Amino acid sequence: MVAKEQMVEKSPLGCVSSLATSDFSVIGSQKLEFSPGINIVIGENGTGKSHFLKLVYCATRSLYPERLGRMGTRSREGFGKTIGERLLEVFQPDALGRLCSRRIGRQRAEVTLAFDGADAPLSFSFATNSASSVNVTSLPSDLPQSPAGRPIFFPTREVVTLVPYFIDLYENNKLFGFDETYYDLCKALTGTLKRGPKALETLELAQPLRDAVSGKLTVEPASGRFYLLQTDGGKFEMPLVAEGMRKLAMLSHLIMNGSLRRHSLVLWDEPEANLNPKLIRVLAAALVNLAANGVQIMIATHSLFLMREISYLSRKAERGAPKSGKRKKPKTPVRYFALVKGDGVIDVQAGDDLEDLTTIASLESAVDQDNRLEGEYWEEER
Repeated sequence: MVAKEQMVEKSPLGCVSSLATSDFSVIGSQKLEFSPGINIVIGENGTGKSHFLKLVYCATRSLYPERLGRMGTRSREGFGKTIGERLLEVFQPDALGRLCSRRIGRQRAEVTLAFDGADAPLSFSFATNSASSVNVTSLPSDLPQSPAGRPIFFPTREVVTLVPYFIDLYENNKLFGFDETYYDLCKALTGTLKRGPKALETLELAQPLRDAVSGKLTVEPASGRFYLLQTDGGKFEMPLVAEGMRKLAMLSHLIMNGSLRRHSLVLWDEPEANLNPKLIRVLAAALVNLAANGVQIMIATHSLFLMREISYLSRKAERGAPKSGKRKKPKTPVRYFALVKGDGVIDVQAGDDLEDLTTIASLESAVDQDNRLEGEYWEEER
């Protein structure tokens, strides 16, 4: 029984430690070394932020079985087909080869994803004439036997209003315009809430989110629809709830049903969308707390406010009284990546602090706006 619990709770892969690409999409050829805590990707539109997150998601997600003990074929050919199909479903190109860098002549994209707990990386490649399968050249020998702990991808919008109807529609029709991350997230939301001691542990992480939205998600058994059950007992249909609050309620629910657990990976594209600064602070605190509890996080963002809040919270030590005997909390490791448009290529700047980056597009725009407003003020004063 203990062995089974350990198998479910901990993935043998561990955290994603690095990603190396060659001629992949707009990303081109890059090498990123990730933090086991929080990883923040910033840059102008079109620099490949979402592509980085989706590539990590597709590769990692393909290594987990759909059901407990049902990995299916474990051959490299089998994984090559699985990875290729997931790339097609998430990126939605006309053909797999369209994900190669767009240059004259035949290209070959190569991807290597390393894990800190695996004996070998996942490496695969495909060419411009590849239709639906990749060539796997390296694979970890010890792979997860359980879907527990597999990565969760949050698209820019919430999906809680789509459950449960979207699941059946997607399975039967593969709805164009909605990639597979929406389907995977909807499935994760339908997980059963945890009971007992584990529920109390997760409640501590989820409670600040519940307080921010003044309630929690509840499911109507007959329809399977989600509602916001408010602290005062009121119940609202989710389409009637502000979208920013839906996102926080969704995050809280995924914590409580065990989808976000130790050794899992969260990837979130523009988590600040539809959130005001007050709720962004709540979100930043939740992400830092999740990272401190063993969840690896990767986000793509345009929000300087969110970046600064995470930077501040990750460095903040617990200030207990000298006689309390409480230890200070260690700094939550954060790594920053700035994607910068170069001469026909994307350059990547990386650092363990915001000050390590020389190009922060959102900061430059904010400074430019301040300068323009200040200039206008002095012109009016003349």
